[in-house]
Amino acid sequence: MSNNKFKILIVEDEANILSFIKANLEISDYQVICAETCALGMMMYASYHPDLIVLDLGLPDRDGLSLIQDVREADTVPIIVLSARSGEMDKVEALDLGANDYITKPFEPTELVARVEAVLRRCGKAQGTLAASACSYRFGKRKTGSRIQRTDGSYPRSSSQSSIQREKRG
Repeated sequence: MSNNKFKILIVEDEANILSFIKANLEISDYQVICAETCALGMMMYASYHPDLIVLDLGLPDRDGLSLIQDVREADTVPIIVLSARSGEMDKVEALDLGANDYITKPFEPTELVARVEAVLRRCGKAQGTLAASACSYRFGKRKTGSRIQRTDGSYPRSSSQSSIQREKRG
């Protein structure tokens, strides 16, 4: 493993795809942990507490959707689904269960790395001036994006909030 502070768990049963993803993430200086089944994925998740999970849905022991459900019962760790399932309902179901992004196979390695970096930024795990207090939260029945909080603890105001505040003062 490299010295990068970000640990990524890959849960993928196809050895050639697993090694391809692993090599591309390691070249980008991520620490990579691998699992070939849902059961091993959950064990590696519990042991290593990764910063992000890249998850295939078609796993030999269980559907990857069950891993999303299990993780979301206790944690908001970002999850990127990487699957051959390209149907709209497959994507919607994974995202509704708590996945942060969905990439269909075949995929470009540069896109995967870019999406990993983007999800880490959105979830406040990447360096910057904003941090997320929670990677995702429920709004009605649909999961929404991060709640943004500045590193000083304050929350950015929308333009409508700022204009309301000015009206109260004036």
